[in-house]
Amino acid sequence: GCSGYRPPDEGWGRATRPVINVNRRNILSYINWLTKKTNKLYRLPSEAEWEYSARAGTSTAYWWGRKSGINKAVCQDCGSIYDGEKTARVGSFSMNKFGLFDTSGNVWEWVEDCYSKDSYQTHREYPKPFYIVKNFQKHERCSRVLRGGGWDVTSIGIKSSFRFASMPSVRSKFYGFRVVREIN
Repeated sequence: GCSGYRPPDEGWGRATRPVINVNRRNILSYINWLTKKTNKLYRLPSEAEWEYSARAGTSTAYWWGRKSGINKAVCQDCGSIYDGEKTARVGSFSMNKFGLFDTSGNVWEWVEDCYSKDSYQTHREYPKPFYIVKNFQKHERCSRVLRGGGWDVTSIGIKSSFRFASMPSVRSKFYGFRVVREIN
């Protein structure tokens, strides 16, 4: 599903670990393959959809409460055996109230939106992605939002509201993705 590209797993294993070392083009290729294979529409979430799902109806810094706690996620100071070392197996920590695992820590997750420092102030509508540019060529070159934090940051970086950005061509052992399936 990635046009022949097999992302390296850093020697950590593939089976239940998040996919890492993929860029936007790899992800979109996979999503197109998955959509054709299943005859269901898959896509990257908008930034608003991602945060809504990660928060799972809460308004605290983390979906589980105000403080990062111990062994709630994997980051540099989260108290897990993986902290600052590598990704954890998917589902190693509790799921949120919406039934989603690993929305905090583990890997930064690409979303559809272009990065804008003041998108919280200027774009209040949900769920359409925010596109910062007017033509397609520039749109593909905009810096993209990543959410959720990863095993490489402190617990401040895994807060539900924390945002990061990277160019869509970048592949990193810190970056992964989550897909949304459209339901009629």
